Amino acid sequence: MQQGPLILRLLDGNGKILIGAVLAMGSLQYAGDPAATLTRFASWTAPGGLVAVLVDGLGSLVVELARAGRLDEAEQRRSTRSGVWSTDGRTADLHLFDAAHLRDAMSAAGLVDIEVQGLLCGWTVYGRDRLMADLTDDPEVTLAREAAWS
Repeated sequence: MQQGPLILRLLDGNGKILIGAVLAMGSLQYAGDPAATLTRFASWTAPGGLVAVLVDGLGSLVVELARAGRLDEAEQRRSTRSGVWSTDGRTADLHLFDAAHLRDAMSAAGLVDIEVQGLLCGWTVYGRDRLMADLTDDPEVTLAREAAWS
């Protein structure tokens, strides 16, 4: 029985192993150099392969901190695009992304057909009920706002 992730492996003409997809869920932001890491991911994928990442969003964190009255920290996170994750007395530095920054980093890594989707920042700003009402009343305007805020 196989344990661990299932990876589709392909060989290029030189015997180099390439993979069909790289999935980095919640890890890219902890890399020392996310741009270099994306370039490495791109080098691993076969032509037409997929690189999918899930990263912490800059905009949502800034809004969350501001709503909690932590304005100095919100501005620090916004201006430095970095944060600190901590749990059980351990900490890790992390990079924070917005849609444009992530798109630019992926493009610089040589990736094409880039699609960036963000979380609904309005959930943090307005709360669930208001966001759901906005999505029901005018989904195009609401989703356009969300895309701009991501």
